[in-house]
Amino acid sequence: MSFIPVLEAEPPIGAADPTAVPPIAELRGVFAHFPTGLGAFDQMYQRMVGKGRLDRTLRFVILGASARWRNDPFIASAMFRQAIDDGLTAVELGDLIGEAESGDPIGAEATLLGFCRKATETAFKMIQRDVDALRTVGWTNGQIVEAVTMVSLSGYMTVMAAGGGLTQTPGLEAEPWR
Repeated sequence: MSFIPVLEAEPPIGAADPTAVPPIAELRGVFAHFPTGLGAFDQMYQRMVGKGRLDRTLRFVILGASARWRNDPFIASAMFRQAIDDGLTAVELGDLIGEAESGDPIGAEATLLGFCRKATETAFKMIQRDVDALRTVGWTNGQIVEAVTMVSLSGYMTVMAAGGGLTQTPGLEAEPWR
C-alpha cells in the first residue's frame, strides 16, 4: 500500500462534483513506468511524514505551499486537504500562507514557510543568513533539513504529476482559504 496520500482516491478540494475522484490511475500509470521511482518516493515519504522532526500538519503545509508556488494545483490541493484533515482550519492555513508570503513573516512557522518559498522559487539565492534567521526563531538543523526535504519531495511530486498530465486538471482549488 502506498504511503502517498495524494494517490488516495478522494475528491479534490473545491471540485465541482464532490463525488469526482482525481485521475489517480493516470498518476499511478506514470509511476508504473518508473517502479523504482515510486518505491523510492514511498520510502522517503514514509520516513518523513509521521516520523519526522516537524509537526505532521506543517509538513503537509510545506508540501502544498511548495506545489502552489510551482503552480501545481493538483499536489497543492491534495496536501492542503491533508493539512485540513489533520485539524488546521482553512482560515489558519490562509493566514499562515499569507504571512509567509508577506515578505516579513513574524511567527516561527511563517518564517520557515518563507524560507521554503525561497528554496522553492530561487534556491540558488539561498545564503547563510536565511538559515540563521530560522535558527533565531528556534528551528533546529534537523527541522531545517526536513523542511528542505519536504520542498524537494514536493518538486518530485510535481514532476511526476506533470508527467501524468495532472498539473492542468481543471476544478482543483490550491487556495482553500479563499
